[in-house]
Amino acid sequence: MSTKRSDNNRNNIRALVAILSKLPSDFIGNEPVVRGGEICIKPHDANTAFMQVYLPKSVLLMEKIKRFSMSRYSSADKCYLLPATPEVFK
Repeated sequence: MSTKRSDNNRNNIRALVAILSKLPSDFIGNEPVVRGGEICIKPHDANTAFMQVYLPKSVLLMEKIKRFSMSRYSSADKCYLLPATPEVFK
């Protein structure tokens, strides 16, 4: 005998499983180690108070860069913009 609550839970679980089956196979798990990637730092032409930081495709690096104060992503330049200060450059 099933109750309305267990039916709702069963339907919610089925919906989650359907969503998870559509994700790429490497979505859940450790990120592969990036070897040979380069971090490139250039001055930002539009605003000299910022520097452009180009990163390899690594979620770990991107998450660390996002935590810097005043960091933002420039979709036009496809890079992160960080304040051009000696503290950030270190």
